[in-house]
Amino acid sequence: MKRLWIIGAAVLLIAWFGLKDFVYRSVLTANTPASAEPLDYSDVDSWAAFPEMRPPGAWETPWGVDVFLIGPPTGIASGQGLVDARGEAHREKFDSSITELSRALPRGVPIYAPHYHSPSAVHPAGDMADIVSTELGAAFEQYLTEQNRDRAVLLAIDERALSYAQDIATSIASQSEDGYEKLAGLVIFGESTGLAAPENCNSSLETACEQTVEMQTTGNPLSFLAPRLPGRINARRVVDPDGTAEAIRVQAEQVSAWLDANGAKPAEPLGSIQEVAIVPIRRPGEVVPDQSDED
Repeated sequence: MKRLWIIGAAVLLIAWFGLKDFVYRSVLTANTPASAEPLDYSDVDSWAAFPEMRPPGAWETPWGVDVFLIGPPTGIASGQGLVDARGEAHREKFDSSITELSRALPRGVPIYAPHYHSPSAVHPAGDMADIVSTELGAAFEQYLTEQNRDRAVLLAIDERALSYAQDIATSIASQSEDGYEKLAGLVIFGESTGLAAPENCNSSLETACEQTVEMQTTGNPLSFLAPRLPGRINARRVVDPDGTAEAIRVQAEQVSAWLDANGAKPAEPLGSIQEVAIVPIRRPGEVVPDQSDED
């Protein structure tokens, strides 16, 4: 009898490893796809990181530098399609990733990190790349239009989100003739892919336009027991957050100093214009006509 139990357990174990991926994907694929209604990036709630106070414009000295941070997709196992970024599960996992990446960024540098709809783990992330790229492009455009005020931008991107960020760097150059001088570098959390060429960054960086940050996976050692999904995303941590933050701080200050010395300072915009009623000038002793009599 004991032998039969052992054989039965072995058969179940083999069946689990052989069928778990297929069964799990089939169940998830049958679920209703999550809503992918575009996020409103004029709403602060659509950002995982956003400065509490609006940073000064580039007309101030030193020339300001922002970090636009793109975190990794959450890789949540839901129905096919995109996972709604408004969901609690997404927010918890995405915010955790942004918090970890932010440890490698210098304090005092404003960080803008948009939420975005992540591809479900049921499908490879690349299947939804165009949709996600458009969404992140809208977030970056909102940042440039409403928040940037000619400040330099340092792009910080998790390696697993690189397929969504191919066009963002060129958006900086489209803002002005010296747009590339306002690109304060590209920081990749993970392995480099050569996304940014040296000539596309601020001149002070020379050949150091793109930098990489060493990451280490912190997944569950028993994760091999769980179903394997194409879009699965493991948690990672920065190996040397303090050293990385210091290196980025030096880089940002280097770009800031170059822009102060060589960039064309934009004019500080005028405040909003208000209509002021014209008060008539009266000589001493002049009697003001009674408007009611004229009517």
